[in-house]
Amino acid sequence: MKLFNNKCDDDLEYDKRPFEQYKIYVDLADRVSQRRPIANKFIYGIIKGGCTRKRL
Repeated sequence: MKLFNNKCDDDLEYDKRPFEQYKIYVDLADRVSQRRPIANKFIYGIIKGGCTRKRL
């Protein structure tokens, strides 16, 4: 009689989950890094436009 059973397919899939989550996390972080310059230009444009209007 064995105390622990051998790993079944569900356990093998469970072992892969942390790596899959890590890959998703890295992909999302990469996308945020790609969008950051666009967002910065947008915010800078709004700030610059606001400063220009105050001077007029």
